Amino acid sequence: MAGLTAALNIAKNALLTFQTATQVISHNVANVSNEAYCRQKPIETTYPSSPSPAGPIGSGVKIEMIQRYFDAFLEKNINLKRTDYGLFSAEETGLTILETLFNEVTNESGLINILQNFWIAWQNLSNYPENLSARTQIIETGKLIVEALKAKFKGLQDLEIQIGLKLKTIVERINALSSQIAELNLRISAMETGGKLANDLRDQRDKLVGELSQLVSIQYFETKEGAYNIVLGKGFNLVELGRTWKLEVSGTDVYWISTKGEKIPLTSKEVSSGELGGWLRLLEQLSDEFNYEYVSGNKVVYNLSGELISEADKLVDLGLSGTVTFNITGTDHFGNEISGNISYNLVANPNVTLKDLLNKIEELFNYTVSAYIRDGRLFIENKYRGSGELKFSITGPIDFGSFDDPTYQRRVVELNFAGRLKLFGEELIKAVNELHTQGVGLFFYEKELEGAYWVNQYIKELPYFLDITKTSDGSEITGFFYIWIKDDAGKITPVKVSLDGLSVNATLNDLANRINSALNEAGFYNDPTNWKIRSLVRNGRLVFQAQEGYSFGFSNDTSRILLATGINIFFVGSDPANFRVNELLVRKPELIASGKMDISAFRSEEPLFGIFESSNPIDPSQTFNITKLYIRLYDQKGNVITSPPLDLTNQGIIWNNSLNAYEIDIDPSTTLQEILNKLNSLPFLRAYVNAEGKMVLTLDPNQTTVYGFEIGDNSSTNGFVDLLKSEKMYIPAFKWYDNSETRVITGFERFNFDQTKEDYLSFYLFDENGNLIKGQPFRISLDQIISDGGTIFTLLQKINSYENAVNGLSARFDRNGKLIIETTGLYDTKTFIIQDELYDGTDYVQTPYNYGFINTLKGYELERGDNRIAQAIADSATIIRKSLNYSTLQNYYSSIVGEVGSATNSVKDSKSFLETLISQLKNIKESISGVSLDEEMANLIKYQQAFVASAKVLTTVEDMFEALLNAKR
Repeated sequence: MAGLTAALNIAKNALLTFQTATQVISHNVANVSNEAYCRQKPIETTYPSSPSPAGPIGSGVKIEMIQRYFDAFLEKNINLKRTDYGLFSAEETGLTILETLFNEVTNESGLINILQNFWIAWQNLSNYPENLSARTQIIETGKLIVEALKAKFKGLQDLEIQIGLKLKTIVERINALSSQIAELNLRISAMETGGKLANDLRDQRDKLVGELSQLVSIQYFETKEGAYNIVLGKGFNLVELGRTWKLEVSGTDVYWISTKGEKIPLTSKEVSSGELGGWLRLLEQLSDEFNYEYVSGNKVVYNLSGELISEADKLVDLGLSGTVTFNITGTDHFGNEISGNISYNLVANPNVTLKDLLNKIEELFNYTVSAYIRDGRLFIENKYRGSGELKFSITGPIDFGSFDDPTYQRRVVELNFAGRLKLFGEELIKAVNELHTQGVGLFFYEKELEGAYWVNQYIKELPYFLDITKTSDGSEITGFFYIWIKDDAGKITPVKVSLDGLSVNATLNDLANRINSALNEAGFYNDPTNWKIRSLVRNGRLVFQAQEGYSFGFSNDTSRILLATGINIFFVGSDPANFRVNELLVRKPELIASGKMDISAFRSEEPLFGIFESSNPIDPSQTFNITKLYIRLYDQKGNVITSPPLDLTNQGIIWNNSLNAYEIDIDPSTTLQEILNKLNSLPFLRAYVNAEGKMVLTLDPNQTTVYGFEIGDNSSTNGFVDLLKSEKMYIPAFKWYDNSETRVITGFERFNFDQTKEDYLSFYLFDENGNLIKGQPFRISLDQIISDGGTIFTLLQKINSYENAVNGLSARFDRNGKLIIETTGLYDTKTFIIQDELYDGTDYVQTPYNYGFINTLKGYELERGDNRIAQAIADSATIIRKSLNYSTLQNYYSSIVGEVGSATNSVKDSKSFLETLISQLKNIKESISGVSLDEEMANLIKYQQAFVASAKVLTTVEDMFEALLNAKR
């Protein structure tokens, strides 16, 4: 009986085994198209044998386990490739959109073409400075540049917004996948407690891990409980058994939330691949903020209420009291050492806030950084783009943590696409504006000119504050600029506004006061109620105003304050994503700067040596107490003619070698008329009494040998020279008495000089780049010339002297006696400005416009045909710029376009390669884990036949049982 019972049991177990095997095969066939499904196979084993007299006899078959055909190593490789594929897939999507923004090949209205037209328009203006249509063309092409750049940045901004939305979607999916995987971990661990495999749950989990791998770079490993622990990027926990860590998105910032609730920023450095890494990397190429380095504390600070600190929090509300001190050390963007202490007496100043502390930190760094609080942490961010040497440390009563942790830093290796485009746009705006601020149009500004840039109070708030010229320690502004003022009589006067010593912490009102002080020196401003030209601050902007009949222009801004305040600029705005052509120039294109006011040649409006006429009618019959009259001659450059140009002995006129002058004998009874006749007989002079009875002395306009003369006599009193002086005929004159020359008239008497200060003629010399040569002007003391017995001729001699040749200037008279000063071309001096200055023993100040030497001679004028600024802007297209990696503007932009195309093609190629590679790996996986219908059909037939056979065994044993029972009956 035992044999039949055992056989019956074996048949029963076999039927159950073959049923289960058939169920597994059915499960395989049902999931033939399920990519996540791994083929399963029943693993059969024999039951333990039963003892018998003949030895152990088999007890049949059972299914030991359902085996899952899965290669973990291959799956990990596929997931790694999925991660890379996710990276390139995201980048391809974004770069393809980006490429359309920079399509210059098929787009005739591309920025490169517009730029070329813009430079051509400026070149046309340089050829025809007075042509209104040329000016209008500049306005129109300028508008096209504005529209083109705005469109590109709008496209970048839209793409950035889309990336933010995409990041949010991806992060939500990552969080959902993490939660699902954690839940499956728990279920799998529970089901596999008995040593059996939860195959279908594992399939589900591996599918989720595969999807997660494409979204973000992860590392995962299986624990002994069968759970997956997953680590995100470079060490951020994501899943641990049934526990998860969440990601969070704020705008375009992605954070990992720690167990304590701290937000750790994630960038492409922490998440280097996957779709999340791809979009982060793309974002870091499209957002300009990633071009600015920052360091931040690695500790989150809370106030007494347990909330994250904010900039508005008072120090006393953070638990501080008494006198508190913060010690600051670090280096700025350029590697300059920064150190200092910031102290507050909170008893005397209980309202001190964290914002006040941040302002002091910025001041210590000379405003090259921004200090702010975000998410409870202190950030120090560069205001300069690109890689730098920013470091920071703070110790004190508030612990902000360490600022050396790379996790809490942003470092820049090179500028991204947005940064390079921004840099290009900024340099384009600056290239045009920094030249335009130095120039003038066909007319000066009238009535009022308002600066383009607004501040709350301080100069340091200006968008171009970092471009302002400062002292080496960065604490003070230095340099100057010129205001050219045309008065109601048409006279043009340059007014130098020096900013030396103006603190970088100065307000815009301080700047306006400094300007008004210079205008006051020059006589154009007395007080807010009595002025001809003035500066003021209105609604946070610098404003220049002129009374009726007055107008003004600008030049030679070595301080760059005009650029910073937006005075006399072409493009308004510092951000190339949001700028425009100056609306004033759109309305009045004649104000477009095409020329300059600094000069390479000065020609006085009034003659320095011209026609001399007595102030009153004279008595021709009067006589003088003289026996000799001397005529000393001067050449074009103010030098004494040392040998007689003509021999006049036949006229009774000899040459006095000791005086280098013609000598004329005069009888004491000789009348004035007879003296004039003798002078008139000289071939170089004209001397006569005009119709009004006034005496006239001048050069013969038909000769070209003599350009000036002086007269002397040998009297002690009642001489001819005395008459000249009394009649205000300020011909340089002397007395030769007792073998000694005494200066009577210098020629400077006609000029209104200051009697309390020393009068100077100052020459501000500029090189081809507009820099002040030697950092200071070349000056000549007019008072010193006069006190040394010199004359107006001495001034020319000093300018032309050997020791002053290095200044690159020469002086001469023209045929009409007008003073000409011009560059020699032999040294660095390309242009210059001459002005009258007074020295009070301490400082040089400007002479009032109605006093002085140059102010009297006049000579400055607005040359409508001057094309220097227009030509300079046209030439700026080919200028190599250090800030653009030693490239021109156009070449730099072309390199950006080329790089976008190259990056897009590279990403597409990488993605295509990975698609092929993943497909191959999937084929290998399919060969291992995939369901083969032919194989399953063969197994199904095998198990079907085995099942039939087992059933036959069962019926046979049953017949044997019946036979045995029947035999017993």
